[in-house]
Amino acid sequence: MYFLEYVLLPSTEGLDSCLVDTLWDQVRCEDMDKMSCALSETDLIICDDDNRICVGLYFNKEKGSAPKMTIAGYKSTCTPIIDMALYQDIPVYKYTALAKALIALVDLGEEIGPELYASVADQYARAYKEGKFIWMD
Repeated sequence: MYFLEYVLLPSTEGLDSCLVDTLWDQVRCEDMDKMSCALSETDLIICDDDNRICVGLYFNKEKGSAPKMTIAGYKSTCTPIIDMALYQDIPVYKYTALAKALIALVDLGEEIGPELYASVADQYARAYKEGKFIWMD
């Protein structure tokens, strides 16, 4: 699996917002091939209302384990991730609390914890009901 790693900056409290944005711009994914590979192993994107946080998940039905975080973005990295996901017909849902919880509690490449199962399952169920998520057999 290919994962895009985003460095979480130390506390930005008290820093000029232009400086913070510049720092995040330096962290963004500049390799679209890596982003495409990570999204090829993603079946659901959760983002916040402002598209400033986004998380990609993959659920392996065969393995029967919890969904894994395959890609994550913050600020300027979100727009290209979301745009490419939509282009690839990956469902994208806005759920600010869940996006923040996933970023805070799950490391890239790791499975989600039990405390997030219900919320993530609701999003997969929503995608399935809307016909946007089809179990691969």
